Amino acid sequence: MLTNLKNGICTLLFPFSVFLPESAATRNPKGEIGTRRIPGWPIFAFWAALIMIAAMVQMWTTRYEMNEDGISYIELASAYVHQPWTSAINTYWSPLYPALLAPAFALKHPLSPEDFVVAHVVNFCIFCLSLVSFRFFLLELLRTQRHLFPANVFSDAPFWVWHLSGYAIFISCSLDLITITIVSPDLLLSAVVFAIMGLLLRTQWPSNGKSHAGYFVLIGILL
Repeated sequence: MLTNLKNGICTLLFPFSVFLPESAATRNPKGEIGTRRIPGWPIFAFWAALIMIAAMVQMWTTRYEMNEDGISYIELASAYVHQPWTSAINTYWSPLYPALLAPAFALKHPLSPEDFVVAHVVNFCIFCLSLVSFRFFLLELLRTQRHLFPANVFSDAPFWVWHLSGYAIFISCSLDLITITIVSPDLLLSAVVFAIMGLLLRTQWPSNGKSHAGYFVLIGILL
């Protein structure tokens, strides 16, 4: 259990390391199950560069825009560092997102237009975390799909098709539906969801006599 928990944490924290899957099961021309290497971090670095440039453009062009909920989250974050932290706890607003914003507002008080820029920068950092989490989910999906359904028509699709379609969907969801412009926990939630889905897919692989309990413990922590 501890080994699985350790591997799960390493998977989430070190997206460019050897802990991430780099191969997937597939069928060779003879119909036997073989191994085909999944492109690793260089391919991800290429897509990440393009996506992060688009995200930075969106962040910069909307840096002074703010939604009503965003102002409330900024005020809560400011309350964490400039008032007793108990004053920032209530039954309506989630405490985690303001807690992530709070360190950025430790030196700024009271509320000013520059705080909007700071909040968008924090949102951009959360966006990068969501991107890494999505990469983990995508690789686990490729591994599981080729292992459980080696004869499926999707198993023979080139990896660039999976990457192109996957990251296109990610861009659409993260920069069009959620956006960095809106200061809210939605991007953080997407990062958690991608991580949980990736961990659930990992539990579908043979355990070789080892328990998957560590992965479920990590999922419980994320929830």
